[in-house]
Amino acid sequence: MQNANVRGIVLMVVAMAGFAIEDLFLKYLSVDVPAAQIMLITGFGGMAVMIVAALVTGSPIFTAKLWNRHVIIRTLADLFGSIFFVWALVLLPLTLLSSIVQVIPLTVTAGAAIALKEPVGIRRWSAIIVGFIGVMIIIRPTTDGIQIGAILALVMVVCLTVRDLATRQMQVDLPSITLSVYAFLAFGLAGVISLSFDATLVPLTTQQAMWFGFAILFATFAYFCIVISTRIGAASVVAPFRYSRLIFALILAMTFLGERLDTITVVGIVLVIGSGLYTFWRENRVRPAPQ
Repeated sequence: MQNANVRGIVLMVVAMAGFAIEDLFLKYLSVDVPAAQIMLITGFGGMAVMIVAALVTGSPIFTAKLWNRHVIIRTLADLFGSIFFVWALVLLPLTLLSSIVQVIPLTVTAGAAIALKEPVGIRRWSAIIVGFIGVMIIIRPTTDGIQIGAILALVMVVCLTVRDLATRQMQVDLPSITLSVYAFLAFGLAGVISLSFDATLVPLTTQQAMWFGFAILFATFAYFCIVISTRIGAASVVAPFRYSRLIFALILAMTFLGERLDTITVVGIVLVIGSGLYTFWRENRVRPAPQ
C-alpha cells in the first residue's frame, strides 16, 4: 500500500506538471491566436486523443448513463468554465491566474456545505474565509474596481466549483476516460460559443501548430496520469499534491514569460494554499472511517 501511494503521488505531481506546461503553451498561443480558436483546436484535438484511448481501453464513448442530470450539469459547467478560463488566460499573467485557481478546493467545500448540506465546522469555515482573503490579496481590487481578467477568473472558479459539486453527486459509474472525452468536448464547444463573440480565425504558423500539438499532448498525458494516480493511491494521500501545479506554473511563468511575483502576492498565495491544505486535512479527520 505504501509503494502504491508513492507511485500515486509521483503520478499526481507529473500530471500537475503536464497541466502547467499545457497552460504555458496556451499562454504563448494567446498572444496571436484568438481565444475561440484556442478552445476549438485544443478541445476537439484532445477529444480525438481521448476517443482513441477509450477505444483502446474498452471504455464506452456513448452510453445512456451520460444522460444523468449531474453528468449534464458537470459538462455544462466545464463548458462555461473553459470559456472563462481561456479568456482570463489571455488577459492575466499566468502566475496570477494559476494562483486564483487554487481556491477551488475551498469553494467546493463551501458549496458542499451550502448546496449539499454537508457538515462543515467552524475551523474549516475559518480556513475558507482566510483563503478568500488570500484571493482578494492576490487580485487586489482598488477603488476603480477589479480588472476584467480577474473577474473572468473568479467566474471560472464558480463554474468549476459547480462542476466538482456535480461530480460529487454523480451516482452513475462512468470510467474517467469517458468523462475526459466529454471534458474535452466541452472545451471545444466553448470555442464554438466564443465564435459568436469573436469569429476571427487565423492561419497557424508551423511553430503555433507545434505548440498546439504539445499542449494537447501534455493535457491528455496529464489526464491519464491522474486516472492512474487516483486508482492506485489513497485519495487522502495523493489529492493534496494537486497544489504542485501552482509551483510548476510559477516556475514556468517566471522562467519563460518573465513574470515576477511581489511580496503581497506571495502572501496571498500562502494563505490560499495553507487554507486549502488545512481544510483538506480537517475533512479527512472528521470523515467517518469506512466500516
